[in-house]
Amino acid sequence: MISPRVNKINESEEKENEIQTLKNEMQRRVAELLTELEGVKKTNEKLENEQNEIQKKYECSEKEKREINKRNEENEEKVQHLSSEKEVIEKSIEEMYKLQKENNEKFEIERNTWKNERIEFEQKINKLEEMITNYEKAEGSDERNEIKEQQMQEEIIKLKMIQEKLQNEKVELQDHLERLVIDRNEEQERKRKEIEELKKRTEDLEKENAKVKESLGSNGIVNSLKQELEKKEKENQLIKDSNEKLQQYHVFITKEAQRIVQESDEKIKVFIKENDKNGQELLEQKKEIEFLKEGAKKESERKKRMVILYERKLDSMRELLQITQQKLAGFEEIKKHYKIQEEQLRKLEEEKKKEWKGNNEGEERENEQKLIISGIVIALKIANPKYEDTKYTVEKLFSEIQKERIDKYEWAEHIQSIFAKESLKEEN
Repeated sequence: MISPRVNKINESEEKENEIQTLKNEMQRRVAELLTELEGVKKTNEKLENEQNEIQKKYECSEKEKREINKRNEENEEKVQHLSSEKEVIEKSIEEMYKLQKENNEKFEIERNTWKNERIEFEQKINKLEEMITNYEKAEGSDERNEIKEQQMQEEIIKLKMIQEKLQNEKVELQDHLERLVIDRNEEQERKRKEIEELKKRTEDLEKENAKVKESLGSNGIVNSLKQELEKKEKENQLIKDSNEKLQQYHVFITKEAQRIVQESDEKIKVFIKENDKNGQELLEQKKEIEFLKEGAKKESERKKRMVILYERKLDSMRELLQITQQKLAGFEEIKKHYKIQEEQLRKLEEEKKKEWKGNNEGEERENEQKLIISGIVIALKIANPKYEDTKYTVEKLFSEIQKERIDKYEWAEHIQSIFAKESLKEEN
């Protein structure tokens, strides 16, 4: 049977393991929360940077929009100014055509007048020639001829004067006509240049208006930026709400962790008190054992003096037989206990595998094996008090077992043989 002291040691180790597991779980949960908070902070910073960039883009687009509106106003003013200039030029063109039409009509009237006068002059010339012809044919007195000749001379002079006058008027009319043609050509050229310039300015204005219309298409970009900004603001609000919830959850977890730590501290304090109590009991038991050893030693010395060597050997044989029987009984109990403990450890290992994924499986196996060796040592010491002063520690026994590769079911027998050899050496 396993002594209460072994049970207390096992329970204390289990409590220590549970406390360490709680501490590790608490630290892991706190580390996960801190990591999650760091991720949320980085996400918030990233979203704030994106929001600032969108705000800058929005401000730039607003500035461009104001500039575009300003250019639109300037272009509208230019359009109005050019429209007024166009109206003035159109009116001036109409007046020019009207004046040209009047000049053409006037020129046509003067031309017709000059034609009529020319026709009359030609008629008079023809009449004069006819008179001269008739005069040459006619017969008459000298006086009549002189009078007629004088009349004819006067008529010729008048006709020459009329001819000169007509010639001068013709020259003046031609000069005036040429001047009118030159003026009209110059006026047409000037009006043509003005019209071309007006067309060019109109085309430039249309191009500018097209550019303005294209630039006004950026209003869609501005609206999309506004929508994106509103969307980001909503996302930021959601993130702020989630951050508040996460902060509340973090506060709850912190309080829970503090509570767990406090409970763990209380358990540790209780465990320390129990250990102190157990330590005192162990000291008392050790003192009692030492006292019994001293008494047994004195009794043995007294018996040595009283009994013969045969009785002493017989006692030794009886004692050895008793020890062997105790060892056999103890070994059977230890085997049963180890089987139960191994089954419990196997179940516990299966249950805790998911929780202890981060721990080293080799260290767990090593700790379990050391725990088994410690139980064997305690059982052997209880079964045989001679093994109480052994120099072999659990670590040393574990390293020898590992070195010799002894199976687990042979550990108790192997450790008992080591202790027996050590005891025989001390007796010799």
